[in-house]
Amino acid sequence: MADKVFSELVAGAQVGDKEDLDKLTQLAGPRLRAYIYRITFDNELTDELVQETTYQMVASLRSLKEPDSFWAWLFKIASTRANSVFRRRRRRRELLFSAMDENLLQKCLEDSSDGSSERLAQDELGLLVTEAVSKLPLEQRQVVSLRCFEDMRYSEIAQVLGCTEIRVRVCFFRAKHSLKRHLKRNGVSKDTLLAGLILFGKLTAPSEAAAVATTVTSQALVGIGAGATIIGIAKSPWAKISSVIAGLLTVALCWAFWPAALPDRLDVRFIHFVQQGVFSANVTSSSSTDDPPESAPEEVLETKGAYETWMHLPEGPDGPLIRRDQRWDLEMTTKLCSWLQDGSANYYYNAGNNTVYITNNPLRALLLPTDTEQFCDFINHQRDYDPDIKNSYDKNTGLLVSRIDNRVPKVKDYKTLYNYGSLDESVFKYAWPKGTKVVDQQDRMHKRGWTYFRIKGRIGDREISGRGRIPFSYNMSATYSPWLELRIGKEFRIVDAASGSYLLNAGGKVLKAYPPGSFFKGLLRPWMGIGVYDSVRRDAAEKGIAFSSWPDSSHERDTVVLYRDDNQSHSNLVYNIDLTRDIIDSLEFDLSSRYESIRGRIEFAYLDQVNGLAEQFAEPELKGLAGQPHSQGPGIIWLFGLISGDFSD
Repeated sequence: MADKVFSELVAGAQVGDKEDLDKLTQLAGPRLRAYIYRITFDNELTDELVQETTYQMVASLRSLKEPDSFWAWLFKIASTRANSVFRRRRRRRELLFSAMDENLLQKCLEDSSDGSSERLAQDELGLLVTEAVSKLPLEQRQVVSLRCFEDMRYSEIAQVLGCTEIRVRVCFFRAKHSLKRHLKRNGVSKDTLLAGLILFGKLTAPSEAAAVATTVTSQALVGIGAGATIIGIAKSPWAKISSVIAGLLTVALCWAFWPAALPDRLDVRFIHFVQQGVFSANVTSSSSTDDPPESAPEEVLETKGAYETWMHLPEGPDGPLIRRDQRWDLEMTTKLCSWLQDGSANYYYNAGNNTVYITNNPLRALLLPTDTEQFCDFINHQRDYDPDIKNSYDKNTGLLVSRIDNRVPKVKDYKTLYNYGSLDESVFKYAWPKGTKVVDQQDRMHKRGWTYFRIKGRIGDREISGRGRIPFSYNMSATYSPWLELRIGKEFRIVDAASGSYLLNAGGKVLKAYPPGSFFKGLLRPWMGIGVYDSVRRDAAEKGIAFSSWPDSSHERDTVVLYRDDNQSHSNLVYNIDLTRDIIDSLEFDLSSRYESIRGRIEFAYLDQVNGLAEQFAEPELKGLAGQPHSQGPGIIWLFGLISGDFSD
């Protein structure tokens, strides 16, 4: 039924039309029952909640102000009643799979009467995913059901469950990874998750007619994983999806820069390589990246040409990055736009209007050729890396030596080779074409090259306050070195400066001593030449901390969430990032365990005007602290310690 017609039906029922009300109740029943069963896995409880929810729907329908929001309103009633039942039982009911095994197995046997091995494999996968879903906490089951089977946006689900959109995203992230882990433990590829969810929807549908119509919506594809696409299902032995592949022009391209003998990783100072750029074509635009249009045409990947990159690592692969990028056409005969970050500023050259723009933002650098294979695999797992890219690493040095890109059907086996030989530093002193116009788009503090900042907020019952200084470029860091002073309630004080990083108690006793810069991990470090959006995720990956991220519709802001779990508690850090200024606006903290719940937020203020503030922002003195033995820094883990006040990691 079209949304408009359904809305008219709801409106008619609201004004007392008995025929419309009867029809509405009849149409809502199967879909309502499917949702409740998918979060309870209990037939008797489902019947009870359907009856109660339907009764409240009829009694309260006139209070619904917007007929278009009927389903969100109805599911909120059902979710509230389900939550009440689970609370009354004093625990979140995680029903054992054996309790529903008999019913679902019987349904599978009926569906598998043809005895085909393919059908049996389908049912086995469906049962496996159903078991995995049944073991999720109630809230995660609700999010999965609403997201994957009810085509709801994160913001709508937040309204249904009465929580924040961030919490919904966190729940979906945790549920997705729990399901993938369950599949992996049972010897099934995580790339089959989408196929399994479709089968789960079929198995838990209220009727055969509803089962045929059940699928995972395109909305749910956001975040399920690159392997879990329609193409991924087509390759799966459980799915019957026909594909027509005809008339594809295959072009073998290889831009080879044969490397000399590979240096040790820590000795790398220069890197040169060429790789292919790719963009999505023929996709109808949407008001939000979170919500693809229902009738969007099939996504087609096209090449953006060849991107030639030169990297300079003046202090080694774990230090600052200086970089130049040149975009070419695919045959590398015509230069297009280019980028440069030379250690002083960030530049973008638009060949179309012969203009250089000086910007606040460094080039994207989530992964570097010097990163270890394990580090890259971890990051790629978090962001569901495209399976059509294959990397090869040198066994002796661990360096990335080649990359095969098959993302674009018309450009098969595009090969990148990485050269770690020496380069002339003049490469990074680029001369723009004659007559080039220069437009400085930097804000005041980026033009100055450094600034002071303040930190203020509260985590649980602890007040957090701090101050510091950051340079915005590698060259500026030599004159205006970064430093940080942070007070955590009345218990702790953190100082990070050029001579070292220290955790002190209220009496000034050193509890921990680390190398300089240790407490900037997880915060912005623009002098390193990597934007905060990438550096935060790299810091998380360094410690094996899971993350997810998403931009807003304008792509001017981004949210990054870090997840840290142990046997006793779950902790989240939520970064609110301004992409246009490359800064962290705020950082939210959330810890939940069986015994406590701690939440908090700190905000960062960066000063455009610094004149007359030298005394207020005098670098903290470290008399008596210098010379303390330094242990390995905690990395981004120290920020999780802010939540509980436990800095033992």
